[in-house]
Amino acid sequence: MKYLFVVSSVILMTLVSCKMDAPYLAYSNVAVDITEKFIPESGIINQPVTITAVCSAPNGCWKQLRFVFTEKDNLKYDFYAVGSYESYGICPEVMVTKDTLITFTPDVAGKYVITTRMTPEIIDRDTIVVTAGTR
Repeated sequence: MKYLFVVSSVILMTLVSCKMDAPYLAYSNVAVDITEKFIPESGIINQPVTITAVCSAPNGCWKQLRFVFTEKDNLKYDFYAVGSYESYGICPEVMVTKDTLITFTPDVAGKYVITTRMTPEIIDRDTIVVTAGTR
């Protein structure tokens, strides 16, 4: 009789304690696609150069999309977009987008190379030729 009570108690506790909720997933700083960009072909020393871009993520579990523009080396820059992903199992069927204007001021003449991670498979390299300007 005791054995039957223990077995039924264990089964009952197992069934009650099992949660059938959807899994919770959260990631931060995950790369997202840059869907549009404009990088000018030329610039002038000590004059602002403006880069525009749009990034997107495929569903409503994405948030806090942002762009990263960093100097990698002398006259070489990396450009990409990241976001945070948080899901409780179901994501709203909406496209999440973000746009940006990035301005930097070149201080020396030369060919500035901007490496942009568009998607995991596509990486673009654009060159901005910066000159001293007209006199």
